[in-house]
Amino acid sequence: MQNKKYMAIPILLIVTLGLIGFAYASWYDYLYVNGQIDTAYLKMEFMSVSSDDPPGTIDVNKDKDVGTTTASKIDDTHVQVTITNGYPCYEVYVHFTIENDGTIPVHFRGFGPQPPFVFDGRKTWKASLFDGEITVWGWDSNMEQLHPGDRGGYTIWIHIEQPAKQHYTYTFTVEVIYSQWNAND
Repeated sequence: MQNKKYMAIPILLIVTLGLIGFAYASWYDYLYVNGQIDTAYLKMEFMSVSSDDPPGTIDVNKDKDVGTTTASKIDDTHVQVTITNGYPCYEVYVHFTIENDGTIPVHFRGFGPQPPFVFDGRKTWKASLFDGEITVWGWDSNMEQLHPGDRGGYTIWIHIEQPAKQHYTYTFTVEVIYSQWNAND
């Protein structure tokens, strides 16, 4: 009888190992996942650009049509401003509408003429272009947060200084400056 007990142990061990192997083989399988992951992206776009003194209009705060200013979109974040026949104390406002075409909120930081502007830390910035012949000021809504699909309207003021050249055309680029809403700039 004792021999029969010892004979049952190996058989029971073989049966147990077989069941464990079968269970493991039944649970183990490869899993393949196919899919596409889209990440968020930043994109700002100029929707409209205009000047207070296009060709054929009276100069701002004057009674004559001498100088003209045109503003045209170069790409999604750059605008070309051209002042023709500007004179000392000629001034003009250029208006922009931008839209957040991305999928995450952005902080609108302002507009920067190239070369870069100097920011005063109080929501205004200033740039002197062409060796001080033109001053560009911006003051609208620095650090305004624009959510996807939001639009914002902004203005810069351009002033021709005393040493400006006569019968001259000034052309420069203005860039929209923005960052991701949670960036530590």
